[in-house]
Amino acid sequence: MTVRLLRHATIALACTILMTGCSSTSLHSDLHVQLSYGALPSDRTPLSELKPMTIAIRVEDQREPAERNRVGDRINAYGTVLAKIVAQPDALMAMQNAFQTQFENNGHRVEVSGETNGPTADAIVVVGMKKYWGEAKIHFFDVEMVGTVSADVSISSVKNPSVTFTKSISGTHRQGVPIADDIDYQVALNGALKEFIHDFSFDPAIARALREAHGE
Repeated sequence: MTVRLLRHATIALACTILMTGCSSTSLHSDLHVQLSYGALPSDRTPLSELKPMTIAIRVEDQREPAERNRVGDRINAYGTVLAKIVAQPDALMAMQNAFQTQFENNGHRVEVSGETNGPTADAIVVVGMKKYWGEAKIHFFDVEMVGTVSADVSISSVKNPSVTFTKSISGTHRQGVPIADDIDYQVALNGALKEFIHDFSFDPAIARALREAHGE
């Protein structure tokens, strides 16, 4: 009985902290997270089955203007913002790094520039980022961390301008935690990025568009 009462008291205290936002750490201060895709060179995908090519990548920020300076808000149960979730590197660079890592791990060369129209590129990949956001959904007994990454990905050919392909891709990561802190936002955001890149890499339509852009 004593253990049960102690458990209920602990849960009640946690809920009180979540409801009021009166955590002793990071209150009204930015929470900093490290965005990383984290794939290893040995993590091969169907992209490795394509003939080696040079791919030019450009990531465009098409998020809501109000969300472009952060990747989430820490809020209490009443919706009051307690802190911004600030990313290092920023969301655009994290996305660019993830694509570059994935293509290079699968045997392709990557060019990154503001124009992505270099003559050496076989295919151009433009990523229009729509969402890069982590949030904590407060329930009575726990917090559901949700990371969301979404973008419109366009693939075109330098050699054949008529070859164009666009598809919306998204990745989501969910997990339950007792109390949300910076590491929990980081795990949710990086999990969503990993799911996003996975869906891109294993999509047959993406592979087909890259082959066509390369002239296969």
